[in-house]
Amino acid sequence: MDLDVTVEEYIGESVSGEGNKQIRLVAYAARSEQETITSKDHDQLKWISIYEFGDYNFAPADIPIIEALLMKRIAIVEQLAESLK
Repeated sequence: MDLDVTVEEYIGESVSGEGNKQIRLVAYAARSEQETITSKDHDQLKWISIYEFGDYNFAPADIPIIEALLMKRIAIVEQLAESLK
C-alpha cells in the first residue's frame, strides 16, 4: 500500500493458515493526511467506519483484528458513559 502514516497504538494481531503458509497480521491505529491510496496487492481499497463492518465479508485472518477494533470501541463508549454520570 502506498500510504504515508503516523503509527499510533497497537490494536491486535492474528495468525492464520498452517505450516509455512501462515499469515500474521499486526494492526496498529494510524493517522494519515493522504486522501488517495494505491495498492499493488488488493483489487479494492476503501475507508469504512466501524459501523459498516457488518456490510463486508472479511478474510478469516482479519476477524481477530475486527473483533479487537470493536472491543476497543466498546471500551471507549463505556468510559465516556461513565464520565457522564
